[in-house]
Amino acid sequence: IAQRFGLKKKESWVRNNANKAYYELSRAQTEGESTGFGAKLDKMKTVFTVGESVQKGLDYAASIGEKFGHIGQWKVEFVSCMCCVILIAAGGVLYYVSLRYIIIVWGLNKFRKFYFTPNRVDNNELVDLLSRVPSFPEIEQYRQIRGRRSNRTGASSEADKID
Repeated sequence: IAQRFGLKKKESWVRNNANKAYYELSRAQTEGESTGFGAKLDKMKTVFTVGESVQKGLDYAASIGEKFGHIGQWKVEFVSCMCCVILIAAGGVLYYVSLRYIIIVWGLNKFRKFYFTPNRVDNNELVDLLSRVPSFPEIEQYRQIRGRRSNRTGASSEADKID
């Protein structure tokens, strides 16, 4: 089997791989790539940027979850009330109209919109709704801003204190 792949002994495999590593090192030096301390710094920078992007993604996902929780906790009363009205109306519609017909009408509407206005940019209503609900860091920022305003005016009322 070793002869089939061009290797006679295990030592020759090690020697071939060592030659490949030496070739890669010499090629990196001739192309101007750094192989010393600078290369390690570059690798560390890429690790940190990847870690930062992962952290931003997790922060965004947690923010979306917090916003759904705030809708359920009635932190923004108008949005929560509107969601309740929409759910009650959807329940009433589903009671009288079959889900099959609703899906057919929804699909026809999507094709109609695409056919008459092909360059139209579709928006996501759920994302628009969630953008109006604050997450925990945004609530903390609002508290700090509101506290600064009350300190400037010198008057502090119960409306300025958020629980």
